[in-house]
Amino acid sequence: MVFRFELVSHEGLSREEHDQRMGDAIAAHEPDYVVLAKYMRVLTPEFVARFPNKIIKYPPFVFAGVYRRPVPIIRPMSAA
Repeated sequence: MVFRFELVSHEGLSREEHDQRMGDAIAAHEPDYVVLAKYMRVLTPEFVARFPNKIIKYPPFVFAGVYRRPVPIIRPMSAA
């Protein structure tokens, strides 16, 4: 199993432009899953549609105090 990290800056881009560039960078790796850990931006419907049933998004609060107290399990997002 290989985990890859790539930063696609949102500076100077619209939400749609950023999601397009981020989607292109992700699609180039043909991933089984797209894990967005500590990711706070709202995803466009077009981005979600590119990766059906593959997106797992965990906002920062899921990891807050993970070593000090129990953290609730959040179900992954799905393109409903």
